[in-house]
Amino acid sequence: MRDAGVRVAQSVGDVEYALVEGAALTVLVVFLFLNSWRSTVITGIALPISVIASFIAVLLFGFTLNTMSLLGLSLAIGILIDDAIVVRENIVRHVEMGKDHVTAAHEGTSEIGLAVAATTFSIVVVFVPVAFMGGEAEQWFAPFALTIACSVLVSLFVSFSLDPMLSAYWPDPHVPTGSAGSSAGGSSGSTRGSTARPRATSA
Repeated sequence: MRDAGVRVAQSVGDVEYALVEGAALTVLVVFLFLNSWRSTVITGIALPISVIASFIAVLLFGFTLNTMSLLGLSLAIGILIDDAIVVRENIVRHVEMGKDHVTAAHEGTSEIGLAVAATTFSIVVVFVPVAFMGGEAEQWFAPFALTIACSVLVSLFVSFSLDPMLSAYWPDPHVPTGSAGSSAGGSSGSTRGSTARPRATSA
């Protein structure tokens, strides 16, 4: 006599391991490309918040943390941080244009907001109909589809709220090299001018 519960527990454990491994690799890749630990933290916050909110959605829908719901989170773990990365990078671009961090966070988020929302809602409209196919297929795929849909919606909310707030009040330390260069150039120019005048008078 075989105990099917052992096999199910092993499957759930494998999916949980894949979920944690995927989250760690996602944060690592973000750090390698953004090259800023502060930007990595700001964007990476979207992962645990979206996953925890997905657990709440699973509870409200009456599902359990089974293989399908955890599989949905495992597949969506790389998508959850996309919105935060796009918003953060646009805010950084506005900061590099010379704006203060509060203005850059506001204008950068509003500028890219429509594109980020369109990307997220395109994912939602793909997966939500899967949860209402009816019959046995709905019983299998409803936890999978609704978990992905809820997680990406929460990640969209985080990228429009928490990420701009952190970008505005927890900025990256930077050195205004442009102003330093101009002041250096101005001082050298004034030095050259001051040395040129005595020569003209002596002549």
